[in-house]
Amino acid sequence: MPNTANIEFSRDYDPSEKLVAVIDVGSNSVRLVINAAPSLEMPPIFEKKVNCRLAEGIQDTGYLSAQSKALTLETLKDFSSTLQALDIYSLIAVGTAPFRDAKDGEDFAKDIIDETGIPLEIISGEQEAHYAARAVLQNFPDANGLVADLGGGSVDIARITAKGNIKHALSLPLGGLILKSIEESNGEAAVRAHIREALANLNDKTAQKLRKTDRLYALGGSWRNISKVFSKSSDLAFENRDDQHHVLSKEFCQFSNDLATKNVKALSDLGISEKRLDLVGPAAWLMDELSRWAKLDEIVLNRINIRDGIFAETVSTMANDPINLPQPSKLAA
Repeated sequence: MPNTANIEFSRDYDPSEKLVAVIDVGSNSVRLVINAAPSLEMPPIFEKKVNCRLAEGIQDTGYLSAQSKALTLETLKDFSSTLQALDIYSLIAVGTAPFRDAKDGEDFAKDIIDETGIPLEIISGEQEAHYAARAVLQNFPDANGLVADLGGGSVDIARITAKGNIKHALSLPLGGLILKSIEESNGEAAVRAHIREALANLNDKTAQKLRKTDRLYALGGSWRNISKVFSKSSDLAFENRDDQHHVLSKEFCQFSNDLATKNVKALSDLGISEKRLDLVGPAAWLMDELSRWAKLDEIVLNRINIRDGIFAETVSTMANDPINLPQPSKLAA
């Protein structure tokens, strides 16, 4: 029987349920989320996040920083210890934009596998966009519109059609940390010009299909932080996991742009996470430019993330073809 005495679970669960673990090594943070399948309606039984900022500096040097790599490895070794204490049925570990963008990204992924035993897979930006859209559909089955997931290294976009199909998934190098680097060197105007250029360079056919909607579901920690402050100021409550609020794009963008003018102390007093204080401006400007480009009428505020999409697809696989599920490899002690 596994020794779980030192693990603080978020809720009780039935020991007969199968535990599915997702590790998401992203540009800003590294997360471990464990849920009990087959039900995804309940919140996860365990969650842990460490802000490693793995993408910080890539825009300037082309490489992952030694400090971020060391913290990421330390974090993943801790996650490995947690997983060893549990009877995990399936483990899915994904690496995102920093592994794709950095010259040493693939080498670092191999180091992670060698030193922790965690079977990290570098996924494409299109896969990230698909998982984000899948997460939206899992929580909001009637969803219809654009989905944009803002990370530190990229923004991943897909379209959910009226029939619930996921189309036109793509990734743009417009992550918060990349835009912050541009801001620090050249200011807000340069950030906005960079965003507009990236959107203008999209294939005309793809752009046209993406813009066949006036609604956007906003995912990602920086937008989630802005949404939290906006919701509080507008008396919009998030009481349940599947709560959503449709707000006017013009109002949300104006609010976000106003937030971007405030100093760090004011943002902190309003409830912005300490780790997101320097990303409010880039997140606000990206939303504003996206809204103008797509001619959005409304933005859907929510509390979901791509890990919901990974869980949903894994549970679906468990029901249909359990033999091909990713199994935990021999984790490093």
